[in-house]
Formats: sequence, structure tokens, C-alpha cells
Amino acid sequence: MSPFSISSLLADPFGAGTTQFSTSFQVFDSLGVPHDLMITWTKIAGNTWQYYGLARDSEVMVTTGNSNPSTEYALVLQGKLGFNTSGFLDTESVPQYFNASGNGVDFNNGSENGQMLKIDFGMSLTTDGGTGGDGMLQQGSRSILLTLTQDGFSPGILSGITITESRDILGYYDNGQTKVFGQMLPTLTQHPDPKPNKHGRGDTKRTEETRSHPARGIPAAISAVQSGVWTVGQFGTWHVNVGNDFEHPVPVQDISLTTKKPWAYTQSFQFRHDSYSAEDLVLTVPPGSRLFIHHVSLQSTSLDLLPDIKDPQVIASVHTMLQDSPVIYQLGLSDVFRTDKGDIHQVRHILNKPVGLYADTNTRVRVIVERNYEGEQQEGIVSLTGYLEHMP
Repeated sequence: MSPFSISSLLADPFGAGTTQFSTSFQVFDSLGVPHDLMITWTKIAGNTWQYYGLARDSEVMVTTGNSNPSTEYALVLQGKLGFNTSGFLDTESVPQYFNASGNGVDFNNGSENGQMLKIDFGMSLTTDGGTGGDGMLQQGSRSILLTLTQDGFSPGILSGITITESRDILGYYDNGQTKVFGQMLPTLTQHPDPKPNKHGRGDTKRTEETRSHPARGIPAAISAVQSGVWTVGQFGTWHVNVGNDFEHPVPVQDISLTTKKPWAYTQSFQFRHDSYSAEDLVLTVPPGSRLFIHHVSLQSTSLDLLPDIKDPQVIASVHTMLQDSPVIYQLGLSDVFRTDKGDIHQVRHILNKPVGLYADTNTRVRVIVERNYEGEQQEGIVSLTGYLEHMP
């Protein structure tokens, strides 16, 4: 086994002696342009791991010796994690960057230089004073990615507007972001008939004064003055009837404020010999809850792939039901990392996608994974994360 070096990592990130495992995801620069970033892990001592952040050589600017134009990999950052004897995260080093200033990542598309990537591995015991158990763990098993989220985002288009219980006008964008545009003023209503006094007669004078000089304090009740069917919540997926009844105002709860419970689903899949499709992955939304999926990731590695297959791809799609109508979300093509060493041909497929999918209660969610080539048996893992919304 050859000794580890940065040049060997850039020449073959998945080779023996360089990487024990890896994962990929997207980051966004100051212009909102997405870039693929792969984190590889190498064990350098007992309970100590070094991680390396690799980007496409054509998209970043790094110092001499930290890129390989042949494999199109460039080293943009590195850091170190330490674990205690129970496998809990103990220490975290400050990331080291490899741009000219050493202060972040320089993308070559005109975006801001020195963009820092904050990778949250969890609250470590010594460095952060945390529990060490809410993020990265070291265990005696194969590497599994359970959840992965990122707070960057691409430019978005306004896709919906809703009014919250606090009367905020909240806008939803197709990139998953929200923005408060303003606030609705309450509608003050007067009782249509004068209230009787203690002698049983209507106090007409007080009523006329009230109508001429409306009260300036907090009203006893705020009623909806519109009637009919309102669509509330993100994308208008639930409906309530609001009547123009001043005696019995109908309370309306925005579904975007309902109780949310974090949710994650991880399942392995397999392509059989000479098969283009893996067996569908199927799950059922629990009763009394609606499912929101905000991220999907996929990893799969094929060995001994014929070298004449120039563009091997794995694609995936998620199928849900919303308001009794089928919804299909195409996740697109995977990123492909290919290594050829003599008679050994290895192709790694990685797909990370932030999404915004809903699924109704008691309905099935299907994940379909396909490839565009015939080959040997091939395995992989799909992970979905999001939350369950309680249905009032």
C-alpha cells in the first residue's frame, strides 16, 4: 500500500490507502450558483480522522499542487475530527482552506472570493462543550449517511403566499425559501344591533356615537369578512370554510404552523445482473400526518464496468400522492466519479437533491432508481429526510 499524499488523493480519491468513505452534496456561492463538493475521510490514527473537501478543478481556484486537471479534482479544504473511546465526537479542528488567501473557497465565476464553508458535524464534547452524540459518530460498521442538510440556496421564483396566525404575509419560493412581505391589519367589526341596557331598552345614543367615532382600543373580537372557501398553507394543500358569521367567527389555523416532527428514511437497493431498474422502494405515510420531503440523497458504486460505456448514469424519481393526485419529481442524473486502474473499472454514482415534496396521510411514497446500462449486480443506498406535519 502506497503512503498517503495529497497528490495520490487527487489522482484517485477512492483508491486503497486514501479514502475509507466519502459523501457528496451541493454548496451555493454568493451568486446562487450550485457547486458539487465531495468530502472524503481518511483514518490517520486511533479515533482520529482527516477529512478533505474536493471540488471540480474547473470551478475553483486553489494554490499550486492542490489540483489535478486530469481527474478534475481540486482540494479546497481539510480538517480533522477526534472521537472518544465510546465513538462520540470529541474534538474538531479549524478547517484549512487552499485558496490564495487561505480564508475560504474562490470560485472562478465572478462570485465573492474567500467564501467559507461551515460544516456542522454536531456539538463535540471538548471543542463545543456538547454531548458528542447529535452528529458524526464513530462505530464499528459500514458508513451510513442518515441526514444531510445545507442552508445554501439557488435563485428562486415566488410559488405561493399564505397568511399566518400572526397575520404575517408569508411568501414561498420554489427553492425552499420563505420571506415575510408584510402584515395584514385586523378587521374591526361592530355588532349590528344595539345592546339592551339594564332597563331592557336599546341604548341607541351610545350605538350612534360608537358608529360615528369607532373605538381605537383592542376589539373584543376580530371576524373574517370574506366568505366561501379559503386555501391556506403552503401551496394551498388543505382547505377550510370561512363563513361571514359575526356571532360565531370561525378560527382558521395555517397548516404551516402545525406541529412538525423530524423524519428520515434510509433504504438499500440493488440492480440485478443485466437489469436496468432496481426494485422500487416503497414507504407509507403514517395515519394522522402529512409528509414533507426536503432532501434526497443516493450513493451507488459499480465495479468491473465495461470501459466502452462512456457515460454511465443512474437516475431516480420520487412518486407521491397529494390531494388524491399523483406527483412525480424527477431527481435528474447522478454525478459520476470514474476510476480506471488496469483491469479494474470503478464508477461511483452520487446524487444529492434538495426538494420540496408533500405526501398525503396514509398514501404510499415510491422511489424509483434506474441506470442507462446493463452490468453486473450493483448495490446502493437512498436516504430521504424531512418532517411529518400533524393534521389538525
